[in-house]
Amino acid sequence: MEQAILSINEVSKRFGGLPAVDKVSLRVRKGQIKALVGPNGAGKTTLFNLITGTYPANEGRIEFAGKDITGHQPHMVNSYGLARTFQILRLFDKLTALDNVKIGCHRWTQTGPLGGFFLTPKVRREEDLVREKALECLEMVGLTKVAGQLAGNLPLGQRKLLEVARALASQPRLLLLDEPAAGLNDSETNEFLGRIRKIRDTGVTVLLIEHNMNLVMRLSDEVAVLNYGKKIADGRPEDIQNNPEVISAYLGTRGLERAEH
Repeated sequence: MEQAILSINEVSKRFGGLPAVDKVSLRVRKGQIKALVGPNGAGKTTLFNLITGTYPANEGRIEFAGKDITGHQPHMVNSYGLARTFQILRLFDKLTALDNVKIGCHRWTQTGPLGGFFLTPKVRREEDLVREKALECLEMVGLTKVAGQLAGNLPLGQRKLLEVARALASQPRLLLLDEPAAGLNDSETNEFLGRIRKIRDTGVTVLLIEHNMNLVMRLSDEVAVLNYGKKIADGRPEDIQNNPEVISAYLGTRGLERAEH
């Protein structure tokens, strides 16, 4: 079995005594695409927030690449090589697509305020490197042609891809995507699917939350299912698709039919 890059062990999070995540254990293997699905309010985004340090866990342990990151601050988690996108896009609309991605390079740049003010040769070399990396990330998601356009003027599908490119600029080993296909049409969804596969093929492991079950079944190596904060299933897409508890709690008959097409 492939080494787990992310291990979540009996993790819980309560809000006012109510469990949003209830003793969830989850493994994401290095090099795979894993999906996290379930009804609205199942605890999926809360689990992402626990992984990335936005929320502290009440119980349990989270390990990334063999390191205990439980309770670490978000900027520290990012520095270890873990990046994410959000349900609600958080782009800088008045900056160009290229500048948005350049901002994502901050994790590995070394220039301080003083160096930036004086524009030393070292700073110029780093600026050139940042631009080169940002353009590579835009190319990976198919947005090279819109590098100079304002982010706020781009259509939704391209804005979604732009946020992925910015996350990739931090050079992550694990990329967390929170409902990346929400609001996309079929053509945009198919393009997005291809881009995520390409990202995985570069060596980046992917964990995504997604409600589009057709995309989940086509894209994922494994699928985990949450319901009322508890994990109710975890395995291959075809096994999840035929799991009676998953069908009852989430897919239903119509959802199952959509997932099969």
